[in-house]
Amino acid sequence: RTHAQSRNCTLVTWQPKRKILVTLIETCLPLLFAAILIGLRHRVHSVNHPNATLYHSKEANELPRIFHRRHSGVPWELAYVPSNNTAVQNIAERVEKDLKIKARWFPSEKEFERYIRFDNHSGNILAGVVFENCVGNSQDPLPLQVSYRLRFKYSPRNAPPSERTGLNPNLDRDWNTHYLFPLFQLPGPREAKSDDGGTPGYFREGFLAVQHAVDMAIIQYHANTSTSDLLDRVNSSRYHFWIQRFPYPPYVNDLFLIAIQNQLPLLLMLSFTYTSLNIVRAVVHEKEKKLKEYMRMMGLSNWLHWSAWFLLFFLFLLVSIFFVTILFCVSEQGAVLANSDPTLVFTFLAVFCISTISFSFMVSTFFSKANVAAAAGGFLYFFSYIPYFFISPRYDHMTHSQKLSSCLISNVAMAMGAQLIGMFEGKGEHSVSVDDNFTMAHVLGMLLLDSAIYGLVAWYMENVFPGEYGIPQPWYFFVMVSTGHLSLSLFICPSIYLYSISLSSISLSNIYLPIHPSIHPSIIYLLNFHSHLSDKK
Repeated sequence: RTHAQSRNCTLVTWQPKRKILVTLIETCLPLLFAAILIGLRHRVHSVNHPNATLYHSKEANELPRIFHRRHSGVPWELAYVPSNNTAVQNIAERVEKDLKIKARWFPSEKEFERYIRFDNHSGNILAGVVFENCVGNSQDPLPLQVSYRLRFKYSPRNAPPSERTGLNPNLDRDWNTHYLFPLFQLPGPREAKSDDGGTPGYFREGFLAVQHAVDMAIIQYHANTSTSDLLDRVNSSRYHFWIQRFPYPPYVNDLFLIAIQNQLPLLLMLSFTYTSLNIVRAVVHEKEKKLKEYMRMMGLSNWLHWSAWFLLFFLFLLVSIFFVTILFCVSEQGAVLANSDPTLVFTFLAVFCISTISFSFMVSTFFSKANVAAAAGGFLYFFSYIPYFFISPRYDHMTHSQKLSSCLISNVAMAMGAQLIGMFEGKGEHSVSVDDNFTMAHVLGMLLLDSAIYGLVAWYMENVFPGEYGIPQPWYFFVMVSTGHLSLSLFICPSIYLYSISLSSISLSNIYLPIHPSIHPSIIYLLNFHSHLSDKK
């Protein structure tokens, strides 16, 4: 029996007549989009920086000059919490002397927040200094271990024009304190042309100057008289506090990585769009021409029929992704994915093909006309990619569970996997970021889960809505209890019990169900009924 099933599966797999043009398009379309990336790879040249990148030092013991140019005439103030605390007042006086910024007092942090929200002059507050281990109306000295927070404006004030456009990946809208590294990294120093480190602007926003002034005031508060006098003389002399970025070693600046990080997901989706709609069209066309019912009448099992279709398309796609992997990872003038393991790339594409075929099978069960199904299948396949446009700019704000949930759509899972590949290519080696625990293993697992879900939906829809010539099952068929050769399904209504019986190789005389004829019509099912003809005339 196993040998017969294998033979039937082979026959059914090669049974559909495939047009040569359709086969060529399905096979060559992924190669065409891969060739686009290869062309970009050859046109975009990398820039070699053979020497270390050095940066100039910056003075940080006073507010940057940009404050006086952009905000001239603004009487800056520093807010202190809590008020009426002798130690905090002592520190505030020293900071006011060093930075020449007036102090404003608030009894609690809630009062400070209320002032920022509702007062028209709150824009003059440069920052708030909140001491966490001090209480108001107290004469207690400042503890040796001081804990304080600097609260600046929610968005930087002095972002340059280049950082204010939505096209910039380092968009300066907040302080980005929720992660340590940028989402997309490229070879070379971050903000390579900025001596102060660039985004989010700890130097240009005055954060470092305020932090230095507060720290020096705390040190002076705890120092003895001789040390305090020494610090006063240092601050009043020509000695200043400077900061300087670490040098960066030689590197190669490859701008093509930006194209990979931004365009690879879209190109992969477009590569398999035609294949998806063609799968839907072929499966529904067979249903429309009643070919499936003919094969079922000839004894072909349903799972064997779907397996044959799956193998047919999967084998053709394997050929395509094999050559796509070669084009991506092997090139004399620089590979498209130079730092990616070809085995991982091939596995990722193969798993995506499985989910694409399963998605197409699921869509095919909702239609009975091939042309309508093909149009709807192509639209749904492209539409399922659209959520990624909203997920991508919010990726760094999403939790791990939210990322996994978004991968329940196969095209979104593929896009996030391609994005991870681009992020790894930009990093070059090791993990992408210590802030992100989302990996390719999660993507592959979610793609396989999507395939299973799509398969279950297709199985359920085909049984409940088999089409014009099929026999529909009740919507609750999956909870039918099977006992030996008797399959009994019980559906409980308020006052009616419905029974359906499937008999296999058992005698009808052994079964009796007392169902009143006034409730249900009499129906006779002939199951597994065979006719044997003798060779004798």
